[in-house]
Amino acid sequence: MLGLLTGPPVALGTVITPGQAGDSPMFLPLMAQLRVGRDTGRPRTCPDAVRGDKAYSSRAIRGNLRSRRIKAVIPEPDDQKVTANAADHAEAARSRSTPPTTGIAT
Repeated sequence: MLGLLTGPPVALGTVITPGQAGDSPMFLPLMAQLRVGRDTGRPRTCPDAVRGDKAYSSRAIRGNLRSRRIKAVIPEPDDQKVTANAADHAEAARSRSTPPTTGIAT
């Protein structure tokens, strides 16, 4: 069983899966169920942040949260940290190797 909870433990949605099924594939359908009532107007469908363990640190989940402007409070596994760090270094190296343009013809 997978569930969405608020700060004080209030269930916002649940999905029951077979015992051998992973929780991570059910995260996006569970987020689609999210509805938080308000005093007036439509219910909220986007929380400010989502917290999870390393199992939820996939590109698909992080990309979905990023596209919905939801902060991901999910630790990254060590192998993903290396990839992100290498990408940052590659971008920094590209920006250093490109000479600045001054716009002045010589």
